[in-house]
Amino acid sequence: MGLAARIERLCRYARGGALDDLARDLAVSDALDRIRAAVASGSFDRAALEADLDALEAAADTVLDGLGGTHRALPRIDIAPSTGLDVWMCPGRICSRVETRPAPSGPHECSFRERALDLVRLPT
Repeated sequence: MGLAARIERLCRYARGGALDDLARDLAVSDALDRIRAAVASGSFDRAALEADLDALEAAADTVLDGLGGTHRALPRIDIAPSTGLDVWMCPGRICSRVETRPAPSGPHECSFRERALDLVRLPT
């Protein structure tokens, strides 16, 4: 799995503070803090970020079936001709997260940058 997909999976899992609790319980809070800072800044050492992701994922594997389980497939989307498609994407374009449906309450949010995902219109 590529770096962008790993960050996306972590972003999805981080909502609601469950990841902070898990990292604290597994003694990998420092790795999570460095991951959060790297992703939020958008400027990072790739090898160091991957090492921190490896540490966090290895710790999670000891008590879970990985972080967030398997990667979900995107739902089928019908697009009307010439209208484009509105999607919500990672505000830093660091991860591969794309939401295709509006959030049920409030905007979709990046768990690391603590801001709404960017609304982007994709041409058809």
